[in-house]
Amino acid sequence: MENIININEYNDLINESNIIKNEIEEIDKDIISSNNGIKVAGKNINGALIAAGASIATCIVTLALKTPILVSFISGGMAAVSFNWALTATSYINIEKKRILECDNKKMSLIDKQVELKKRILSIEKNRENNFNLTEISKNTAFNVKTKAGVKVKKRSINDNK
Repeated sequence: MENIININEYNDLINESNIIKNEIEEIDKDIISSNNGIKVAGKNINGALIAAGASIATCIVTLALKTPILVSFISGGMAAVSFNWALTATSYINIEKKRILECDNKKMSLIDKQVELKKRILSIEKNRENNFNLTEISKNTAFNVKTKAGVKVKKRSINDNK
């Protein structure tokens, strides 16, 4: 009876493998989303630094032209806000990079688990092929055995192997 394949175990392994496959696909989507967010944040950093540079230049020019001090303070404040924007985008990039690393680690773990499941599935399938005659045909029934060429057929009983 040890040769009989447990179909429920086999189906459970297939289902678990499919669930892991779906989880890996979701992780891949998260990684793509994070990469897109990093690209946008990088563009925001460039824009913020350009705005900060322009604000600083405006501040210096207004001070040199001896305009009211309030104009220089406003330009300086705009520069500070722009730098803060750049720092926020930088921290966002760092958070997303950390998230990508965590996703990659989880994905590798799931892939390892899926490989083990696939090995067990293949083992069951191989046992099913090897033990087909023992599990599907009673021991008293005669069955056909073909040569390697597949032409010559002779009748044999399983009991003849003893």
